[in-house]
Order: sequence, then C-alpha cells, then structure tokens
Amino acid sequence: MCTEETRLCIACSVRPPKKCGCKLIIHSVGAGPIRTVVGKFFLKRLVNAADHVSVRDVPSQQLIASISNRKDIKVVADPAFAIPMPPKRKHTERLTKIGMTAAPYYSQQYWPVHDETKYQQYIQGMAFAADQLIETHDATITFFSTKYPQDIEVSKDIQALMTHQERTTIIDQQLLPHDIMRVSSEQDLIIGTRLHSLILSVTVGTPVIGVEYHHKVRHFMESIDESSFSLEIGKHGNGIVTLINDIQSHWNETQQRVAHKSSKLHRESFKSLENIEWLYDHSVQKRQESDGGQPS
Repeated sequence: MCTEETRLCIACSVRPPKKCGCKLIIHSVGAGPIRTVVGKFFLKRLVNAADHVSVRDVPSQQLIASISNRKDIKVVADPAFAIPMPPKRKHTERLTKIGMTAAPYYSQQYWPVHDETKYQQYIQGMAFAADQLIETHDATITFFSTKYPQDIEVSKDIQALMTHQERTTIIDQQLLPHDIMRVSSEQDLIIGTRLHSLILSVTVGTPVIGVEYHHKVRHFMESIDESSFSLEIGKHGNGIVTLINDIQSHWNETQQRVAHKSSKLHRESFKSLENIEWLYDHSVQKRQESDGGQPS
C-alpha cells in the first residue's frame, strides 16, 4: 500500500474476483499515512472484503484496525525474509566494508514537493558520515540502489561532496533482489535509506543502520527490535558516526545478534506463507465440495 491512488485502484478491482469466488488476501503490507476521507473509505472497503489481512508492523496494524474496525489483523515478517537460499554473510574481525543506499529525499528530479534545503541537508549528512568512517575506521563505501536509476543520481551527489571519493564505489546498474542480497552479504554493514535495502540486508544477516526518509523505515527497525539503530534525517550525519563507533566496539556481538534475528525472521516469514497456503487449500476444498467433489 503506497499511495491513496493505489489503494483506490485496488479497492475498485476487488468486486469482480470476489464474485467469482476467489479469495482476497492482503499479506504483510505497510500502511499510511491515510489523510483523506476518500482514502479511508476505500481502505475500509478493501480490508473488509479481504479473507485474510496481515501487515509488517504494529503501526500499520493499528491504523488499519482503527479505520476498518477489523480485529483479526496479524503482524507478520516481510515476505522478503522467505526468499529461498539467500547468500549468507560471513563474520569478519572488523567493520570496514560499508554499503550505502540513498533516496532522492525532496530532490527536484523526483520528490512531489521539492525542497532543496532538505535535500542538501540529507546528502551532506551522508557525505560527512562516509568521510568520517573512512578516516576513523579505514572503511570503504559501496553505493548501490534498490530503485534505479533515481537513487544512483543521489549517490553521485553524495560522492561529489566527499573528500575521500577514491575510497568509494558506485554500482551504477539495476540490481535484482538476489543481486542486492549478494552485494549486501559482501558488506560488513549497510547504511540504508531505502526500506528494502534494509530488509534484504537483514535477510542475509548483515547489520544495518536505517535513515528515516519515511516512517516505514523506523517502523521496520522497531519491528525487528533495532530502533536504536534508526536515525532521523537531520541527525543522521553525526548519528551514523556515533553508532558505527559503538558497533565497532561490540562487533562480534552485533554480528551474532543480527544473524540470529535473520534466521528467526526467515522462519516466521515461511510460517506466515504456509498459513496463506492453508487458506488457499481450504478454499479449493470447499469449492470442490460445493461442486459435488469435482476438481475446479
């Protein structure tokens, strides 16, 4: 659930499949903000037409429940955690390889409402942090994107502000989910602005720091009990440096904690998908019984 326009289109497409007896399942979504009366109307219609509803964080659960009055909304792990056989990160002695994803936060080229001051504050904070990590921890920085090419243009703007550009690499190509997981597994830590760069990194057991360009980043970090590693834009420059210094001093513990959470989320995500499979099988069985036992 991304925009109110998206929700409206989905809600309007619900009735024909339901009339044919199809199950409607809303699985592991994030929701909000919903500000308009029309948006709330169509969200309520969509949710109450669904046979099963699950979300990926508690704030989404609370929002949808408050609008729809539905009480059976479950919080489950993101389905990305159930990707089969993801590459797993190997533990290292020190934190030196850092991946970074950026987003065109209030940029003129992308954001609905351009604010150059906010954009510059964001990229300057990222550039400052990257330079400090290179100087303090002898780090290398690898920029990659989950939304290409928009995010790479931001990465280039960040790199241009840096003193130590020679210690950076930009992967200037579109990456599929398995590519993103491979790149993430090759890093010691990911500083992620984009939500799915964080999710896919944790999937492979790579520690993350979230930069909150949208509330869904904080909601995700809260959902995996890593909210202390989530930073508001405006506090992200010095905040990243402070967090990395602390993580470096507890590096083995950090790697073990995130690897354990990755395995746990993998199991939880599979379990939630198995529940959906049961709903489907149960629906097919009931339909066959109503058709006199004939396969559909």
